[in-house]
Formats: sequence, structure tokens, C-alpha cells
Amino acid sequence: MNTKLQWIYNNAPILLQNIMVTFYNLKQNKGRYGGDYKSSKKYFKKWQYKSYEEIKKEQERRLTKFLLFTRSNSSYYQEIIPKQTSYSLKDLPKIPIMTKSELVEEYEQRKTMSEKDGYVSYTGGTTGASLKVVYKWEDIQERRAFLDFFWEQYGYKKGANTAWFSGKHIVPNNNSNVFWRKDWINNIRYYSTFHITRKNIGYYINNLNQFSPQFIVGFPSSVHQIVKLAKDQGLKFEGSVRCFFPTAEKLNSEEVAEIKEFFKCELRDQYASSEGAPFITECPKGKLHYDMLTGIIEVVDTELMPSQEGEILVTSFTTRGTPLVRYKIGDQVSFDQSGRACSCGQKTPVIEKIHGRSNDYILSPDHGKINLGNLSNCTKGIKGIIQFQIIQENRKEIIVKIKPGEKFSELQARAFKRCLQTVIGPSMTINIKNVTDIPQEKSGKFRMVKNKLIK
Repeated sequence: MNTKLQWIYNNAPILLQNIMVTFYNLKQNKGRYGGDYKSSKKYFKKWQYKSYEEIKKEQERRLTKFLLFTRSNSSYYQEIIPKQTSYSLKDLPKIPIMTKSELVEEYEQRKTMSEKDGYVSYTGGTTGASLKVVYKWEDIQERRAFLDFFWEQYGYKKGANTAWFSGKHIVPNNNSNVFWRKDWINNIRYYSTFHITRKNIGYYINNLNQFSPQFIVGFPSSVHQIVKLAKDQGLKFEGSVRCFFPTAEKLNSEEVAEIKEFFKCELRDQYASSEGAPFITECPKGKLHYDMLTGIIEVVDTELMPSQEGEILVTSFTTRGTPLVRYKIGDQVSFDQSGRACSCGQKTPVIEKIHGRSNDYILSPDHGKINLGNLSNCTKGIKGIIQFQIIQENRKEIIVKIKPGEKFSELQARAFKRCLQTVIGPSMTINIKNVTDIPQEKSGKFRMVKNKLIK
């Protein structure tokens, strides 16, 4: 939304804001659902249960097509990608790895098209780097088709009542108790993730009960915060959500269980990125599958050598506007090494775990790198923690901000601190601070761990 329209929106009454949200989506959907959308959805359906050998061959065909296009249309990649008539996965190491800072600084040289001819996507990111990429509309249509194909496996149909929790600033001022805006045509209700507080939780739950969404999409930390605040005040969701599709963040098993119990829903995970990474999606058997026809995921160790567990380099077939080729995105995964085929029938590789951002950890003098999962597990069995955040500014101490609920007592605080001390070791000081609110990032995402030692 341009600056003038944003000013009008910010100062408009809620009714007009709802109209503007509806018409904005109507305009965007002409691009998302036109052109290649239908054929792309048929394509993914056709290939879903093919053999691994067939999918790998098709993946390399798509890789060749993507790299030939990139080399021909990007002034930067004309000198970087070797001149060949075809490419395989073995050719990728010939191409230099691209970092996030390089994508930011060399955006103009790397992109293949004018911004006015495509769709521009911005992301603030939890790493601090502000990114901008431009997509060809055909790639937007293919990405939308893949997501809809994935969602439809769990009953989703376009137009179903959907509650959406993202980083959009859809409530520009706080002079009412209406913390959501409506897309009337698509039956989407956008809930603000910036106003979820103990004071406001009743309004959220009442509206969710009134709206009775069939599906929830968005930041899991925001949805989990709603669950914790509602349970803390004895509030209940009266409906039944068919499925929650989390975006952008990871949850631990206890948080997943709490969300599923509160909303009486399935939860099916998905991984991509605003920059356009290949997809990883959860099958009906609860396994995460690397969707090979959306791109290539290379896993490397700390020496950038091929590995089954480590940081990922992504090459995405749907990023022809701003090509992602061996892009070091900052996430880590572990591939399943059991060799067993998934009982869902898909032959694509299974990913055992997505570890999240590579800087979602603290550095301990006793135990080295302590990842987010181990830290978040310390909340198990602890009552009354609505939200917490760990901040590390040096190697001697961490600051733990806790947003407490009514059941959070001194006894609970000691138990939580004791668990953290066990995980990080005895040499590090833990300073716990009870706070009324923990600010989100500018993107609207919540970071459980903020390690300021990592640049």
C-alpha cells in the first residue's frame, strides 16, 4: 500500500478500513490466482506420488530451466553461472554461495526484471536485515497454487472462514476494542498481533467465537499467546477449527499440544520464506517432506561441506525475478536417516526437524551453543508463563524477560530458573525480569532468543 493510501487507511473509520482490506485483496488475488495458478496446482497434484527417481529427474529438468533463465536475464549471474546446456545437482557447487547481506547489497545487479512489472515483497526478518525481492507474477501464482494444494489436503477451500495472524499493522490506532479487520469477499479476518494482552484477550476470544473460523493461519507465537492468556483467565473457544497452518516460527511439542487442545484442531506445519525458499510441508502422517519440485535444499556443516544435518542453502525455482541460487537463508534442518519410506505414500525425502534460525541460540561457557528447543523445553511443567524471551549481550549472563500470568509464583520462577541453569551450566548468571509486555520485531514476529553476540 503506497504512502497516501496508507495515510487514508490509518485515518479512516473501521468500516472503510474493512472495505480497503477487501479491495486490496481483490486486486492482489487477480495476480495470485490468474495465469499459471490452475495449471500449477494440477502439476503438483500429478507429481505428488511419483517415484523418487522420476521426481529427481523432473527436479533437474526444472533446475536447468531455472539456471538458463537466470544466466540469460541477470547481469550478475551471466558471469557466475557456468555456460552449459543443462545442469544437475552436481553442478551447484560451481556457483558461489549467496549470503543475506549480498542479497541486500547486490539486489539491483541480481534481479532480472523491473519492480513495476512484478510483485515486490519486503521482509524485516528476525536477523535484522531488511530484505526486498521482486517476483514474476507467474512465480507468485505457482507458490500460491502449491500452498493451496497443501492446505486443501486438510479440507481448506478458498472462501472458508479463516483467522489470520501476521505482522501486518492492520489496527493503526488503539481507540477501540476492535483488534481485527475483515476481508468480506474471501471470508478472512485479520487479527492484530500487536494488541494481544491480558487486558484485550476477552475481545479476541469473543470475536473468534463469533467468527468461528474453520482455519487459522499465521504466527504460532501469537496464537499460542492467545491460548495462554485465555486459559489464564478461564476463557474458552467454543468452536472447532479444522486446521492451523503456522508460519514463520517454530513451536515446541508442548505449545503444539496446547494450541491443538484449545482450538480442537489439527496443526500442519509448513516452511518457506518471504524471499521465496523451496517448501517443506507436513503430510497427514505427521512427517515433514522436502518438496523437491519447488527447489533444491542443500544441507551443509560448519565447513560448508555436504551433511545430513546443518544449515541450508536454497535454490528456488519460483524466484526468477530475484533468483535465489545457493542462498544461505539462516535456517537449519536435520534429514531423516532411517531409510524408511513415509507411510503417506510420498517418496520425497523426510526432514526430521527444522531447527529454525541459526542464531536462535545462546553461547554458554559450560556447554557451548544451546539451541532454542532446549531452552523452550524449560517451560514444561511451569505454570503461569504467558511468554518469555532470553537476551544475551555477553558470555557471562543472560536476561530472561517473563510475561507472567496469574499462576506464576515465586515457586514457579525458581523452578524455571533451576531448569535453565541446568541447561546452560553453572558459570552463567541468569537475571529474571517480570515484565508487562515483550515487544515484537518490526515484522511482527516474536523472537524467543535474541543473541546480540551474533552479527
